[in-house]
Parts: sequence; C-alpha cells; structure tokens
Amino acid sequence: MVNSKSKKMVWAFKVVISFLILYEIVAREGFSTEMKAVWITGILLLQANDFFRNHYRLWECYRILYTVSMVVNIAVIGIYMVLFDSPATGIYYVFPLVEVFLTGRSIQTGIVAVHVVVYLAGMVMAKADVQEALIPYMAMLLLVYLFRAISLEREKKASC
Repeated sequence: MVNSKSKKMVWAFKVVISFLILYEIVAREGFSTEMKAVWITGILLLQANDFFRNHYRLWECYRILYTVSMVVNIAVIGIYMVLFDSPATGIYYVFPLVEVFLTGRSIQTGIVAVHVVVYLAGMVMAKADVQEALIPYMAMLLLVYLFRAISLEREKKASC
C-alpha cells in the first residue's frame, strides 16, 4: 500500500526519533546508570521488534505473531510516553498506528482499540487533562486515516 521510498522515509524518521528518546534517557537526572541502560535497551529492543515485524512481513504470514508484536510495541511505547512525557515519545507512539493503517487492505480494529486504550490509560496515569489530550490524538488518528484513504485512491487510479 505504501511504496518503498515512503517506507524508507518513515523508517529514517523513526530512527531519528529513537535517537532523541535515547538522548532524553541519557540526559535524564535521577536515573542510575543501570536504569538508563535498561531504558536504552528497551528502545533498542523496540527497534528490533519493528524491524523483524516488517522485514519478515508478519502481517502477511503470521498474523498472531504480528498482533502480539504490535500489542507489545504499543504497551511499551505507552510506558515510555508516560515516564518521559516528551514530544519524541509522543511522536514515536504514532508509528504503530501508522503501520496498522498503511500495511494491509483492512484496518486491524483490535490493534487500534489497544492503541486508544493504552493512550487513554497513559493520559490518566500521567494525570493529564484527558479531554485536552484527546483532541490532538483524534486529529492525528484522522490524519492517518485520511492518508490511508488517499493512498488507496491513488492505487485505484493507478490500476485503471
């Protein structure tokens, strides 16, 4: 559904965001060196999870493994989002949703539901104003959905 150039750009952007999160972890005061190592390892494992999920096209071959991989990814990123409360973790949290909307012909509503629930739980845990946090989240959800609709329309026109 998404061409390889777009996938490479998304992957590059994800790597840049990951480096920003790594910097936030290293610069964080109050964490011991061991805790920083744990959080850095977590980000690296998320990157490995993303790579293997996409490289081996789990969506096409192993849907259950794909779903488990996505749910773990969303949950762990949600933890980072609450713990570090930064724009970089907020942006990183969007990537699984982008992947869900742009990989297959159908939207995996279960994974989207997990994404919404983890986001709302994270906002409650962070004691954020849920109503205020919900508007940007819904706007982002709408943008990703519209990008999907445009991509499908382009494919349809290209095949005619």
